Amino acid sequence: MGSCHSDITYHCSFKDYHVFIIYNTMSGYLVYDFDSLLPFPSPFDYYFAHGLRQNDILPERLRRFYRVIHGTDYVNHFSSDRSHMQRQDGSWIAPPPSYGCICGHNSSSSHNLPFYLDMTMNVVGENSLITDSVYGTVLNENEFFEKFSDL
Repeated sequence: MGSCHSDITYHCSFKDYHVFIIYNTMSGYLVYDFDSLLPFPSPFDYYFAHGLRQNDILPERLRRFYRVIHGTDYVNHFSSDRSHMQRQDGSWIAPPPSYGCICGHNSSSSHNLPFYLDMTMNVVGENSLITDSVYGTVLNENEFFEKFSDL
């Protein structure tokens, strides 16, 4: 764990990506994060305040973006052949899961994880690597908060 510097010291962990579920209920959005120590599930505003903390304490280059994908699109189109878990020589960085590789029944390739991870790929069209909206929309932190907050 590193620490971010400001008037207050925060202990931060930096990840290249993190997946959690936001579920819309009659009483508001709930966050299901299987890697969090927060209550499970957590109301979105609570999760945002206590699990994510705001970007403004981070340098610009470290600020988070969020790729928001409808659950049905994710399940149907996501695929991973686990190549991101291997070294160049083919050996495993860590033992792979015991279950088979993930491949949505509408996926166009055996490994499209990079499309989900690249936060610069948001525009659908001929000049973009993304040609289908199944990869969701990239939001900055303010847009993400506005979309799901009850405040």
